[in-house]
Amino acid sequence: MNGYLHRLTQEVATDSCSACGEKATFYNTDSTKFRGPGIFWVTTSFDVGTADKTGWQQVQNRFEIKVADGTVRPAIRYMANIQHGKTLDHYNRHDTNGYGWHTNTAYAYARLKSSTSSYSPTLPYAPVKGNYSFIASHETTTDGVSKNITGWMVSVDPKLHADPPSTGLVLGSGTTACAPTVKGTCHGPRNVVWTIDTTKLTDGVHFVTIFTHQKDSSTKENTGVFKYPIIVDNIPG
Repeated sequence: MNGYLHRLTQEVATDSCSACGEKATFYNTDSTKFRGPGIFWVTTSFDVGTADKTGWQQVQNRFEIKVADGTVRPAIRYMANIQHGKTLDHYNRHDTNGYGWHTNTAYAYARLKSSTSSYSPTLPYAPVKGNYSFIASHETTTDGVSKNITGWMVSVDPKLHADPPSTGLVLGSGTTACAPTVKGTCHGPRNVVWTIDTTKLTDGVHFVTIFTHQKDSSTKENTGVFKYPIIVDNIPG
């Protein structure tokens, strides 16, 4: 997008500490640097010692991008099994998500959950074969009036920035109409179990992508995106 990366903040959320160790791990005040459109790699880290509990806690990485009409904040949240000798207490909001926020618009969330256990690793770190399943949810929320989800999609290997763009293997897509609610949430499909027959994919790395899109006006829009890799391995033996 046309803007520049201003900063990256990180935190660890637990039931008793919503933003443990929150700090900016990257900061840039020069609008000519880290400017889009383009791709930049930023290295960051977080201190697990800031979490006041042991167990599955939620780490958040939040970018701030300065654009002509405000700020865009794409962010990801993921679960980390923190073991540092403190009291065991798993965080009750145990989901992984990507969300987008734009000045004067709603939040758009793309949520991922494990299809097996709330506290098992959400992402498949081992290769997958046969049928692979996951759970996805879509929602927008705001402190003003709730906004419709003007588009949602779950797909494999989309290439939306290609020329021409490709939506990849679409598992599902649609829109959601919600009654306006002050300080409310607009729910799209929730806790839907999606199953991929990986035998129809080539062996190797593929990317599962969850989109939740919200357009506030002709000029303001944001999208929650969560994209993650799976390694398909159906070779016999």
